[in-house]
Amino acid sequence: MTGASGFIGSHLVEELVGRGYAVRCLIQRDSDREVLDRLDVDIVVGDILDSKAMEDTTANVSVVYHLAAIPNWQAGISNSEYHDTNVLGTRRLLEAACRNDVKRFLLTSSMEVVGPSLDGKPVNEATRAHPTNVYGMSKKESEMVVDEYHRCGRIDTVVVRLPTVYGPRNTLHLKRFFRTARSGYFPLVGDGKALMEFCYVGNAVHGLILATEKAKPGDVFFVSDETSYTLEQVIGTIGAELGVKVRFIRMPKAFAWALGWSIEALSKVFAFPPFILEGTGRPVFSRRSVEWMAESRSFCSVEKARATLGYRPPYSLREGTRETIRWFREARLL
Repeated sequence: MTGASGFIGSHLVEELVGRGYAVRCLIQRDSDREVLDRLDVDIVVGDILDSKAMEDTTANVSVVYHLAAIPNWQAGISNSEYHDTNVLGTRRLLEAACRNDVKRFLLTSSMEVVGPSLDGKPVNEATRAHPTNVYGMSKKESEMVVDEYHRCGRIDTVVVRLPTVYGPRNTLHLKRFFRTARSGYFPLVGDGKALMEFCYVGNAVHGLILATEKAKPGDVFFVSDETSYTLEQVIGTIGAELGVKVRFIRMPKAFAWALGWSIEALSKVFAFPPFILEGTGRPVFSRRSVEWMAESRSFCSVEKARATLGYRPPYSLREGTRETIRWFREARLL
């Protein structure tokens, strides 16, 4: 497995070890090993572009889970860095996997490959891909590489596209969602009924394992929670689990658009919090924020995974939120 020390990867390793699988993990030299050191796993230290590390990682294994990537759209990262890590790294790992006769290769991809819904309907596996940022474009290219190896008959491949994933060990949504909800107030654009994805990491891991076990070679799936949510539902649930009744401050779309433009401009001059999001370098609020808050654009259907894999997310929104808050509190972050 690549990306084993990351947020989703560490949860996946825990689940696989718990099921009795022998797991080999590729990690970078400066990776956080706290979770992996508690588990009985084989660790290879190296980079996704290191050919020897690729050989060592894929030797004598039956399944490769490929999670290593620049994981989202981040400011300050060049297009070439995205390509090298997300596309070239995938190709080098596939080459090593083929040489070592790996049976199945699973690429963890992203909803960003498809881009936002253009018709108000949830995107699905048949939706034409139209990524809107360099991250989505790089993940689309990595999917094309995986499909190339499948079509040549060199290896069985599966692609799982994930949306926004939250849970213990991930602080990306801590300030924007959890701490803001704790304040008792949350800004909304429009009527708050736009649909979005908010997938608990336990559900994502469940879907990844099902895909390796049951998918047909070459298949692609979206995996998320059982249903899409409104932002009002998500924040309301977080507030309820925190014991806070959240009051929503509703902004007209035109006002929010102007505010987003202003903060984008300020973030270019003051490239530090509170003007940018820690972990991504993106503006804390932008015109892109207005789009997904005001319209049903960033949501998907999991019907194919449900029908083909028998996918049933084991965690509800309330259960996932509760586990995440418990971890934040134990880590003294909330």
